[in-house]
Amino acid sequence: MDAAVRGLGVRIRTNGRASYYLRTTDSRSKNVKLLLGETSNIRLEEVRKLAGIKLKELRESTEGTREATRKAQSMTFGKLAEEYLLGIEDRGRTATYLTDTRRMLEIYALPKLGSMPLLDIDGPALERVVRDLRRTGKIYQANRLRQALIGCWRLATRRGYLLSSAIAENIERSTEQPRKRVLSEAEVERLWYVIENSPTPGHQAARLILLTTSRRSEVLGARIEDFDLDRGVWIKTRTKTGRVAEVALSREARELVEKVAKGRTEGWLFPSTGKTGHLVEIKKAWNTALKLAEVPSATLHDLRRTAATRMLERGASVAAVMQAGNWSSPSVLLRNYAHVSVEVQREAAENIVPKRTPKVAEG
Repeated sequence: MDAAVRGLGVRIRTNGRASYYLRTTDSRSKNVKLLLGETSNIRLEEVRKLAGIKLKELRESTEGTREATRKAQSMTFGKLAEEYLLGIEDRGRTATYLTDTRRMLEIYALPKLGSMPLLDIDGPALERVVRDLRRTGKIYQANRLRQALIGCWRLATRRGYLLSSAIAENIERSTEQPRKRVLSEAEVERLWYVIENSPTPGHQAARLILLTTSRRSEVLGARIEDFDLDRGVWIKTRTKTGRVAEVALSREARELVEKVAKGRTEGWLFPSTGKTGHLVEIKKAWNTALKLAEVPSATLHDLRRTAATRMLERGASVAAVMQAGNWSSPSVLLRNYAHVSVEVQREAAENIVPKRTPKVAEG
């Protein structure tokens, strides 16, 4: 062993060739042997410098590991989740996305993991949280929860609380089946009867979703100045795709906007006293309408799908429906939103065999 550099030595193989090597420990206190080069190709002074560099790198790695360990020991999942939520808010995520993500973590993850130090949480613990939700049949929500946990662990890695986000990245993602719920003509009629003259803002928002094939976030985040009622158009400036869209309004949609605006010329169409200044969630009003109309298991997004389906069934072109709903491509519209209703399927089935008058035997 070399007297100047601890752990530096020479190894001679059976073929007579000799190599410099360095014995030391890594960040996990495990013994390692580093090959530095053959004695015939590098001088002793040079190999001592190289060994010093390697030892310094290992020391820094070890110190980084210890610092990460100290941070992780004082960091619980609850604190990490709050940092993550603040981070996605700063990145400009919508209020709806933030609210949904917070609710998901609070309901499904924080009760089980909130008080636990990060170092005590392993892969199986994270997998169980997602799997328990998946077993209830909520596949979409389970995948959203998985993505939120991955975001938390990536943040922990960037902040130095952990060395890797692998245990979250390795959570299995479930295959989602696209939702195909389209309200029947009778369901739409009953629902419309309930919400048409209701003064509840949530019911009026649901009407506008159906009349304009819009997303919930677009309707709830609409501003009065975005509507040009003289021309009968809605200039959507806050859309999922990020593109400004000009949407034609039907007579009934224009009357609804005028009614909701109540003479105001600017501001949120559906204002609220919350942080955003406008309505973000209308689930309570929506569920009440469904109960009164006796419409089972329908979501607000089903209204958008229903509107697109009805427009296509009544002869509207794909281009017209795309423009109305601000879809990114015809394939997205036709694959995920335009579904043939039961009534139209039945009508088509009735026409498989030509209608003929049965012959009556003469006698």
